[in-house]
Amino acid sequence: MFNGASMEIERRFLIKRIPTNLLTGSKSEKLISAYIERTSKHKLRARKIGNNFLLTEKNGAGVIREEKEREISEEEFNKLSKDAIEVIKKTRYYVPHGNLVLEIDVYEDSIKYPATVEIEFKSKELAASFAPPGWFGEEMAN
Repeated sequence: MFNGASMEIERRFLIKRIPTNLLTGSKSEKLISAYIERTSKHKLRARKIGNNFLLTEKNGAGVIREEKEREISEEEFNKLSKDAIEVIKKTRYYVPHGNLVLEIDVYEDSIKYPATVEIEFKSKELAASFAPPGWFGEEMAN
């Protein structure tokens, strides 16, 4: 079903407030994520990013998780979306931050929270040593 697995090292935070002009000029794209399965240690989702469609499986909990991904057709995405337990629409902004890229997600129609930020790291040590800026809020479980 999937091509190989990779390890994802990521931290995710709520955002207290997005600093003025932070998103201005940043690359962005619309995402639709349809969650087919979601537990504390397993996620299976179909995602539309622009005109691309992906099926992603994540296993594990915490900062380091196994991730498998493959391309799917628009038809497969539409079929999986119909049976999804949750569909999330958001705009993702890619904001440089030193040697890192902040992936800031601004959600459409979210009651839980309006925005989050994810940061992917090359090592567990870099993830552990990351000091979040003051405008970050509470760290979220992955």
